[in-house]
Amino acid sequence: MRRPLSADNAEMQIQSLGGVDESWLYISPLGIELAGAPLVGLVHQCAGLSDTETDTDLTNCLGAIANGLPAVHRAIARTYE
Repeated sequence: MRRPLSADNAEMQIQSLGGVDESWLYISPLGIELAGAPLVGLVHQCAGLSDTETDTDLTNCLGAIANGLPAVHRAIARTYE
């Protein structure tokens, strides 16, 4: 059974030096990008709303971004593990 991609189940196929630090150098940014990926579309949506919709719509969109930021923060914090 295939699980969704995450920093916890990703593994490098080929390594230059073969150490855990080398893997984590590539895998930790992957976790950050995966956590922030859903926010990219919201940022684009908010930019469009800023020109065309009401303040309430824009506020709701910005609130959705704010709700997604803790996941990004947790992913960044994991880089020190």
